[in-house]
Amino acid sequence: MSNQLAFATVSFVLQQRLNQVVGSDVSSATATNTRPDGTGASPLPTPGVNIYLLQATYNGPMSDPFLPTMSADATRVARPVGAFDLTYMFTFHGDDSKWEPQRVQASVLRHIHTNPEIGKDTIRSLISALPGTHALKKSDLADQFENVKLTPAKMTLDDLSKIWSVFFQKPYALTSIYYASVVLLESDISTEASLPILKVVGDVTVMSDVRIDSIDPPMASVAAGTKIVLTGINLLGDNFVYQVGGVDATVDLANSTSSSVTVSLGGGLLSGPATVVVQKPSPFGAGHVGANSNVATVQLFPKVNTITFTSAAGPTPAQFDVTLTPNVELAQTAALVLNRLTPPSAGKPWSYLLPATPRSAATGSLNFVSLGVEAGDYLYRVRIDGVDTPLSFNGTSYDGPKVTVT
Repeated sequence: MSNQLAFATVSFVLQQRLNQVVGSDVSSATATNTRPDGTGASPLPTPGVNIYLLQATYNGPMSDPFLPTMSADATRVARPVGAFDLTYMFTFHGDDSKWEPQRVQASVLRHIHTNPEIGKDTIRSLISALPGTHALKKSDLADQFENVKLTPAKMTLDDLSKIWSVFFQKPYALTSIYYASVVLLESDISTEASLPILKVVGDVTVMSDVRIDSIDPPMASVAAGTKIVLTGINLLGDNFVYQVGGVDATVDLANSTSSSVTVSLGGGLLSGPATVVVQKPSPFGAGHVGANSNVATVQLFPKVNTITFTSAAGPTPAQFDVTLTPNVELAQTAALVLNRLTPPSAGKPWSYLLPATPRSAATGSLNFVSLGVEAGDYLYRVRIDGVDTPLSFNGTSYDGPKVTVT
């Protein structure tokens, strides 16, 4: 999801991309972000293309999956996410006697048709190159799961006439209209999170020659060598292959039977949900496809090495710094879940869900800004792709691990 800098980031990235394109296709051409009528703080390019955000409209179908964000008692359980489509007006300028507007327009339209998406790597590269004081330095558009895509709008001459004669009241300049979709805006408010479920009771029946019915424990450490027990039918045999998260696991033959197999996790796994599959070799030998079991899932949590709370100092907000193993990849989501151990002040929540600040590479060090977290002692969990690090249970209540907010 993206913060309030998303719209401006799309405009900035378009300007940077097209500046390179038109500059190489038309001598001295540039790309700008200013008003099409020339009344903005920056002049229109001569020659070049000007990119102007005409409007932002709500995208209902893309917003619906994120509803609702409140429970029945009006407790905030998720951050509101709004999806928006941006309408851009591209105007082309230059010496008509040299066909510069037409040449620039063809250059821009060809580039967008060839590269209709604004990739995450492009956004991340441009933002990381900005100085620390730049207005867009804290943009996290690259972290939203959906790429922004550009599509041409169908505009009639009457539509264009109204834009120029009513909105800008200026003589017409060569114009193209594009939609940039979708931009997902997420609020930075704090939300509440419930404590984890102690036990899940269920029954699954799968018709298969090789079948996994359950995994014990259902949540396990992601560390290499961690043992899990698969129970089911026909799980043990010659040359069976056991995979967890796509990585081969090692079977403990001495402690395994056809209905219960103990395996040790391989190395290089990521935290989060991991698929578990038993592969039975073909009776016809090598070169033939065997049978796979049903796909089961085990939740793999990371190891938290350290957690540190730092109080606010001047413009720097209060924050938590967490180191953990293994590294968290760019495509993974990370959050810090806090649950109070003592009753909060009136009007304050019992729990907080803090997303990790944007990162530019896979890392084992995460930062979480403390958004209005009240001072006190908290149970904490680090959540990676929806899987939490475990809490300790003393028989009557959860009692750790803890972190103190001052």
